[in-house]
Amino acid sequence: MITGVLTVGAQKRDAAHLAPVIDQVLKQGIAVRAVAADGGYSSGEVYHEMARRGIEAFIPQQSSGAERQGRFGQDQFIYDAATDSYTCPNGAHLKRQQQKRPSPERRYRASNQDCGACPIRARCKTGKARALMIHPYEESLLAARERQKTPAAKRAARDRRICSERTFAEAKERHGLRRAQRRGQSSLHVQALLTATVINLKRYLQAQTRAFPATQAARTSPLLISGIT
Repeated sequence: MITGVLTVGAQKRDAAHLAPVIDQVLKQGIAVRAVAADGGYSSGEVYHEMARRGIEAFIPQQSSGAERQGRFGQDQFIYDAATDSYTCPNGAHLKRQQQKRPSPERRYRASNQDCGACPIRARCKTGKARALMIHPYEESLLAARERQKTPAAKRAARDRRICSERTFAEAKERHGLRRAQRRGQSSLHVQALLTATVINLKRYLQAQTRAFPATQAARTSPLLISGIT
């Protein structure tokens, strides 16, 4: 069943709107223990907010630029809290840098000498030295990354494909949500609400049919069909 509908501009990131949709569900008295979404909802802020609410977030993280290019990702670097530094796969240390402008992120950088003499440099860095930008909600990101390795994450991804993605496809292909029927975001929101209502009514009738087989028999009765026509 569709329990929340939110219509926003296409220029806004999906991740910014996950919490408002969950708030819609909570206002209906529905408990939320876990949430599954695609990589578009991946952000440190989302993972932190879900953890704060006690909700397990099964959201795959998008690959970094280094990972997409086949180079070492941030998860290949080991953090040492005692020295507040990272150790790279070759054993060099990335020390925390002082930043000229205030930023919530922390920056760590290796020395030019270490990176220049590194035998696996090609798999790590294309410039002078490797640097890492650490998100303020790094702990939430790491916890989410580990959660994605669990069997529960695989089940959540399967359920998302079966339930959510099919519902989106049904709304677009069978109920006209692929195109806006009227101009304006408010008009499109009404269209989305009506579409969700129709889909929910279909789900309800399908559930009633499974619960009461006699209802299905009556619907397919030649006499009833003849009477309708």
